[in-house]
Amino acid sequence: IVLAVIVINSCTILFADDKEPVAQPVKKTIPQQQPIQQVTEEINVSNETVIEVGSAVGNKAPAFDIQLMSGEHLTNQKILKDKAIVFYFFTTYCLDCLEEFEVTKSLYPKYKNKIRFIAVSVDEVEDEITLTKFKQTHFFTQLMDLIPKDNDLMASLKVTSPGTKIAINQDGIIKTRDDFQYDEEDWQDMFKLLA
Repeated sequence: IVLAVIVINSCTILFADDKEPVAQPVKKTIPQQQPIQQVTEEINVSNETVIEVGSAVGNKAPAFDIQLMSGEHLTNQKILKDKAIVFYFFTTYCLDCLEEFEVTKSLYPKYKNKIRFIAVSVDEVEDEITLTKFKQTHFFTQLMDLIPKDNDLMASLKVTSPGTKIAINQDGIIKTRDDFQYDEEDWQDMFKLLA
């Protein structure tokens, strides 16, 4: 009997489920990589450089809408279709301005088909009546457009004093901007640059 009990106990121990299971090695599976898809996006690359709008040389000139003494409204687009623009800011009593006007009288006629010369007073007091008398008295202004002070135009171009000259080419880009007095050679250079 003892022998039978030992045999039964041995078998029970050998076949018992109370043993801890042996950890099976885990087979790591690497997920199958999806084939790389060729992504082709059409990218529009322009050769044109974006030019900032501003009042400095190299900037695109701010949009403007000015009214001539004749009542005609002028905008960038309207003028630049046909001509470049020179804005000259002045007063009728500025002696340096009068000298510069005198210098332009022999030069500007050669360029009037390619350049619109617009003289803008920077003095509030100089109204249309004052500018009309000025134009009648000074022959050299006959080919130019004279307009009374335009605060919006002056603010957008950051003009604060008489004698300021701003040249804008037909692409609407400010090519020159100066406050110093021009002699004949300086005016000639500006006109040639725009023509």
